[in-house]
Amino acid sequence: MKKTILFLALVMSMVACQTDGTPGKAAATVEVPNANGTETPANNTTKAREATDVPHVPASVLSPMIGLWHYQTVVGVKDAKTKDDYLGRWIDLKGDQTFISGLWQEQTNSGKWTFDPESSLINFYYEKPEVIYDEFKVQGAGMDIIIFKGNTSRTKRGIQIKMVKENDRPVQ
Repeated sequence: MKKTILFLALVMSMVACQTDGTPGKAAATVEVPNANGTETPANNTTKAREATDVPHVPASVLSPMIGLWHYQTVVGVKDAKTKDDYLGRWIDLKGDQTFISGLWQEQTNSGKWTFDPESSLINFYYEKPEVIYDEFKVQGAGMDIIIFKGNTSRTKRGIQIKMVKENDRPVQ
């Protein structure tokens, strides 16, 4: 009985040491490329690469704002003229904080824009004068729909505009 137990223990230890299916061969070493292109040996106890090996590029707070936005719905104004001023308008915000804007399919203006994440204020600095407001508080950034809200230092009225991210300029 002692010989059987000893034999089983010996066989089990031999099986436990085999990793590549070759009887009696020790565990194999595998070469793994690391971040700088050289190869380092790896085995079952290889540490994971440190987070510092991969450069971290933080997302810009401007990212959710970038894209082509259509001024879809205007509320909070009583006169039809103000609502009509926004009909068919769009603005295409670029990552370098420039923009182009227009009416229906035509580009009519351009300029620069800023966004302050702490106050949620977006400001538009048009190259040519515009009849629409140029400063809003942003609500809901990061989705395909955001709300531009008035009652800011330069937009005194309680206007609210539903902005919808689009792939193309609006068609009349």
